[in-house]
Amino acid sequence: MRERLTPRFFDYYASVETGPITVRHPHERDLPAGCVGRPAFGVRVEVRDPDARGVGRVVVSGAAIATGSEGDTDDARASGPGAAITMGDLGRLDEEGRLHLHGRADDVIISGGVNVEPEEVEAALESHPAIRAACVVGVPDAEWGQRVVATIVPEVDPAPANALLDEHLRGLLSPPKRPKGLHVVTALPLTRIGKIDRRAVATLVKELER
Repeated sequence: MRERLTPRFFDYYASVETGPITVRHPHERDLPAGCVGRPAFGVRVEVRDPDARGVGRVVVSGAAIATGSEGDTDDARASGPGAAITMGDLGRLDEEGRLHLHGRADDVIISGGVNVEPEEVEAALESHPAIRAACVVGVPDAEWGQRVVATIVPEVDPAPANALLDEHLRGLLSPPKRPKGLHVVTALPLTRIGKIDRRAVATLVKELER
């Protein structure tokens, strides 16, 4: 964006209910992917119930946060300005107070008792030069609870063999996180705003595995 539009591009993490939450400034070019910067003015960001890595649910509070929606009953409304709202995202705060996002809380796959973040597996898959895009979902499994299944769009035809991909992933992911199933498609379904539609991919996987 900065190369094509303007070097003064600001990146915001925000929602309808909160407005801007964090800001990544133009000079912060070397931050890793997933880092969305520091809290915006007047906003407090917390991470609740963190795991050993410090990753937990993102909670936001501040005077600009919505206290409810039109049609809410009094019981449904927040307690007033400054009340906290729990986002659907997982994240961690680094030592500089910057927020790093780790995906949606409801997308986490629990396989063999291990929490698997789809974005981590997708990033590992897409680091292979023969894969253009990947989407990872959890499929019910009698042994694992959920089985990690990947759907990929190859960069070349034919797609790389499963054994080659597994070898690539061995150095990047622990065994529970490596996909137990792999499907090759020409394109991944997208939402109206151009994001990969994970629920549609899960439906597609069910159809492919019948």
